Amino acid sequence: MEEGYKILNRLSDHAFAVQVMTAAQAGNKQEVDRLMKSISSRSKISSEFSPSGIGITVDPLVETDPCCKLAMFLKWGK
Repeated sequence: MEEGYKILNRLSDHAFAVQVMTAAQAGNKQEVDRLMKSISSRSKISSEFSPSGIGITVDPLVETDPCCKLAMFLKWGK
């Protein structure tokens, strides 16, 4: 949950959110992945996006069996 909070907190920065949204709407998955990975090195962050929003999945980087996964879907703002 802490990693999810970090992601949401970072995306609340308007300039960063616009970078992610612009890259996603241009279909630039490599840039979206780079931006998302810049948020945390403690978890694997993957994303999928559509014209209406972005789906973000957070997997903790653990050696043993994964204990949990957090998935979020955020709509693009106006």
